[in-house]
Amino acid sequence: MTIRVKSSPGVHSIERSAQEDMLLVLFNTALSNMVLFRNNFALSRDIANMFTSFQSSTSLLDPAANPKLFKSLLAVIIKDVVEADKEEIVSEFQSKLSKIVSKEQGTNFISVLHASQLSVVPWPVIQSTEFYSLFGKLRTRLMKQQVTHSSAGEFLLTLKTLMAKLKVRW
Repeated sequence: MTIRVKSSPGVHSIERSAQEDMLLVLFNTALSNMVLFRNNFALSRDIANMFTSFQSSTSLLDPAANPKLFKSLLAVIIKDVVEADKEEIVSEFQSKLSKIVSKEQGTNFISVLHASQLSVVPWPVIQSTEFYSLFGKLRTRLMKQQVTHSSAGEFLLTLKTLMAKLKVRW
């Protein structure tokens, strides 16, 4: 099994244009088995705007025509959540995501880019004992994901093919 780990500045970074954000989202969701999207829900509750780059990427490549791609779990990490607020924040976040899914119907980014796999994870504040235990839980969830590339060579071929398809489009 090949595990790819990549870190990059978040979506809507001042370092990138909207088009670069969209391509980064597409590239990462196409190749990954798990995408961690960390956000500070306490500062911004504008979910639709937060996922603009994700939604914009849904029409660029057809997952049905690319069976090795778009198998990732989208793990939305809501950072700095205190125990007392956990259920309420997850409920509010899921409610807002449900509205996006209802509005976009079959073309919503969760269905198209993540094969309808979503997990909302309230991440505790750093001083809590649970802060570090969640890393192990994420690893366990990653290991349960479907293996999409059985070898590094197969992954490399898929990567090169994806890059060629993206280059043709731009």
